[in-house]
Amino acid sequence: MEYWDAGVMREPERRHNHRSPPLHHSIIPSPHAFTLVELLVVIAIIALLAALLAPALKQAREKGRAMVCVNNLHQFSLASSVYSDEHDGDLIPCYAATPAFKVWAQYFPAAGLKFQNWGEVGINVSPVFLCPTSPMKYGDIGASPNQRFNYGYNYYLGPDVVYKLAAVSRPAEKPQIMDSAPRGAAWPYSCFYYESNESTMGFWHSGGANVLFLDGHVSRHVRGDATAYWFAAPP
Repeated sequence: MEYWDAGVMREPERRHNHRSPPLHHSIIPSPHAFTLVELLVVIAIIALLAALLAPALKQAREKGRAMVCVNNLHQFSLASSVYSDEHDGDLIPCYAATPAFKVWAQYFPAAGLKFQNWGEVGINVSPVFLCPTSPMKYGDIGASPNQRFNYGYNYYLGPDVVYKLAAVSRPAEKPQIMDSAPRGAAWPYSCFYYESNESTMGFWHSGGANVLFLDGHVSRHVRGDATAYWFAAPP
């Protein structure tokens, strides 16, 4: 549109549009977003840390189980002391054949530790008789009494012989109860037996077995630690 200004024809001034140009989606990724490569790197780092921590966690769990086992053995020691106090200092025998056959674990109910009696059906056993690390669990094996728990009693503290605790010359060196695998149904009681070796010990605590001695202390032992005195009758 034209108009006249002071006799001169002029064109109107064009107004400039100062509005911002329309926004367009950028193909450049935002600096705050993860790329696929970065995400894969993070996942790889997490997997590596998990792999590094897994052995430590496994070791920590085993230490916890071993502490439960040691506590079980201390419970046996306390129960044995109660039995000795009530029986004029007698030690619990490995087993007794007369007047009725009775294994060492059956002496403990009177001292407060429940055990499934000979010939009973069903589970009626205190957890103190079960080592949490033992590969042999109650429900995995047969009904023979030597397979009802994971600890063994020193065969040389019996059988059919009653020893006095005071008569044992070196109680700190004489094992009473330890981690032990059952010998089999042919031997219907759990103890580490007459052989002068470690064949029935349960070395499942990272290659070691927890052992309770007659003086009440518990210590861990590996293959080769057993002495001739372990496998000998008192004193």
